[in-house]
Amino acid sequence: MNPTQPVQQNPIPRKLALTFHHDTYDFTQEWRNDQYALYAKTKKVFAGKKIYEFWKIKIGKPIIIDGIEKTPLRELRPREEDFGKYAWSCAHLQDAARRVKEVGGSWDCNGMNKLIC
Repeated sequence: MNPTQPVQQNPIPRKLALTFHHDTYDFTQEWRNDQYALYAKTKKVFAGKKIYEFWKIKIGKPIIIDGIEKTPLRELRPREEDFGKYAWSCAHLQDAARRVKEVGGSWDCNGMNKLIC
């Protein structure tokens, strides 16, 4: 690599994962649009009960060290301090739907539980 050439970056951020494990929880994306994502959060001790996390999608800048892209442009999960500002926990899907509407998100009901639409 020529050190005078800039690193080529992909202008499209890497999307949030559809499913992932964090701490002792499993997360599954239930809904998203360009601004927000809704995840069901489960844990084995919950016996199948879901708790929902609703996030404003934030974009993380790429991390470049010595001209090498170590971490690409990507969508980020919220940090603990983001809850209440950019992320919310909801005990019920209806509460999550209400939160989406409160912050101006568009709740597209295609494929969603019709009780909340």
